[in-house]
Amino acid sequence: MEIYVNGRLEKTGNQKISLTLEPKSYQVTIKSLARKNHPDTIRVAMDMKYGAVLTTSTSPKRPYMLDDVTDGKRIQSASISPDGKYISVQFAETFPGGDKHNYSQILDRNTGQVLSELEGNAGGARWMPKSSHLYYTKRGMKGRDLITIDPVTRSEKTLAYNLPEGSFRVSPTEDYLLFTIQEKGPAERKDIQEVLVPDDRQPNWRNRMFIHKYDLSTGMLQRLTYGYHSAFVNDISQDGRYLLFSSSEPFLTARPFRRLSLYQMDLQTLQTDTILAQAKFVNRALFSPDGKQLLISGSGDAFDGIGLRINEGQTSNTSDGRLFLYNLTDRQVTPLTTEFNPSVDRAV
Repeated sequence: MEIYVNGRLEKTGNQKISLTLEPKSYQVTIKSLARKNHPDTIRVAMDMKYGAVLTTSTSPKRPYMLDDVTDGKRIQSASISPDGKYISVQFAETFPGGDKHNYSQILDRNTGQVLSELEGNAGGARWMPKSSHLYYTKRGMKGRDLITIDPVTRSEKTLAYNLPEGSFRVSPTEDYLLFTIQEKGPAERKDIQEVLVPDDRQPNWRNRMFIHKYDLSTGMLQRLTYGYHSAFVNDISQDGRYLLFSSSEPFLTARPFRRLSLYQMDLQTLQTDTILAQAKFVNRALFSPDGKQLLISGSGDAFDGIGLRINEGQTSNTSDGRLFLYNLTDRQVTPLTTEFNPSVDRAV
């Protein structure tokens, strides 16, 4: 006979086996060989030590255990190609013991057929904004390279060599990248501990993030933002011409203890217009497809509480996400989720 515990061979022959088991569910399989015309039943006896309690069953049903939470295959994300023909599904598979395997599958949207499977850096590939190709970065001979993949043939093409370090976003027109690059801030003196604001107690608070434009045809990197405060990309207009970015600064004497300014930059002329100056309770913004409106996320107190619904004497919850429509022509604000009770975390 052979005895398996959770698929692993423990013993062969007729001897006893000794197991040290954690408290959980196990599948024990016993394979036995019997002569023809002889009974094929076997007798199993278990001797439990240290007062352990054992419950056995031949039913395939079992309790839901911790391994079911930590081990197995999980879908991390799914996204559809711009032409709607393909779906990229990213998986993370955790094996007993903690080893992990990350990969993605490209599916035909109509049939569900797996067209290709990507691993390594390619396993985290994302769709290009316009063409139905995936992109990812890998370490090349001279630095980080930008690679695109055909989802069906899996053929690869290098779009750029030796990219700068930092996160980036591909423009909707696919002719440039917007990088967010970190710069080191001034270090503290070794003989004194200096705290400029409460957040200065956090590691790397003095570092700053700035936006750069990388032209894919020329390889030229152009810095777009400067200053004391970090700048972050919010969105790019569909025609690729306008950049929407924000910068925030501490404001320690009143809720929400931070102010956000929102700007629109013409990437052809670099002319920059202020849309919101030191706005309270605003988080970020997105362009409408025609570029004439913004979808702004924040809490109910934003824009003088136009989207707030609380009782008199109550204080609003700044973590309660609200949405607002902002018209760039007349700067009128329309609350969209005043009667929507759940909090909005993300919007498209």
